[in-house]
Amino acid sequence: MKFVRTLLAIAMLATLPAAHAQEDFPNRPVRIIVPWPPGALSDGATRIVAAKLSEEWKQPVVVENKPGANGTIGADLAARAKPDGYTLINTNTDIDSLNQLLYANLPYNAERDFAPVAMMATQAMVLMTHLNYTPTTLQQMVEDAKAHPGKLNYASWGRGGVSHMAMELFKHAAGVDITHVPYKGSTPAISDVVSGQVQMMFAGAASGMSLYQGQKVRVLGVASAQRLRQLPSIPTIAEQGYPGFEVETWNGISAPAGTPAAVVRKISAAVQRALSDPAIAQRLETQGATVVTGSPEHYRDFIRARAGKWQASVDMLGIKPE
Repeated sequence: MKFVRTLLAIAMLATLPAAHAQEDFPNRPVRIIVPWPPGALSDGATRIVAAKLSEEWKQPVVVENKPGANGTIGADLAARAKPDGYTLINTNTDIDSLNQLLYANLPYNAERDFAPVAMMATQAMVLMTHLNYTPTTLQQMVEDAKAHPGKLNYASWGRGGVSHMAMELFKHAAGVDITHVPYKGSTPAISDVVSGQVQMMFAGAASGMSLYQGQKVRVLGVASAQRLRQLPSIPTIAEQGYPGFEVETWNGISAPAGTPAAVVRKISAAVQRALSDPAIAQRLETQGATVVTGSPEHYRDFIRARAGKWQASVDMLGIKPE
């Protein structure tokens, strides 16, 4: 009996350092990997939240951009990081869902390798065109595409990304042939739409709204159920003859799988507190995003539900992994 009590005591002592580390978290700088270049909502939202976390934790929260291969480079780096809460990743529709469906040799598996922490925001996609592109309405653009099959080009931030899939879904709905020009991230793709190297692109509302208000692009439609409050004069794609056409992207924070549950919940609660700040919510909403947050379970269930919808879309379009 004495031997058993001794073993139990040793086991309890062995857990004390881990328990203390979780209570003490964070006691050194935290990094959040953003697997995209600076400039898009993924980067902007993460930096806004990171600043608030740093303020609360009294520790630096450093955002590191690790772009490439539609987010795969940064995702792989985060998946292989030590699961202690000190490395986090900005995850989104591409990282959580689409890459799994469209890349044959993906070095990470989102379901296996990441622990969802908290969702941050969603945003609708908008269809924008170069200012000097002649069509000024969605219907005129469709007519132009039908008159010149395969001659028009559209940009995306990478094969398999939401910007790619949104246009493929629209092409299917409208019965048009427009050539895909993939880029390495949203910033160079948007730059070539603005300069006229390509005619059009589906971009996140945050980017599209800023460019539209700066008179750098024309926005032909919004892929949401209702018009955006920030762009009330721009009709939805659904109301222009394509009922039910809705495409959104999401953003959140995840940790490497195996991160202690207590640490995940501590980070999640801090992210939720940050997003409940009216000033932060307003900053994101003025960029075209809608703040949506919740528990780790909420984010996990959201990802799984949306993954099923994207699987159905990929199957419908007949797009195969490469």
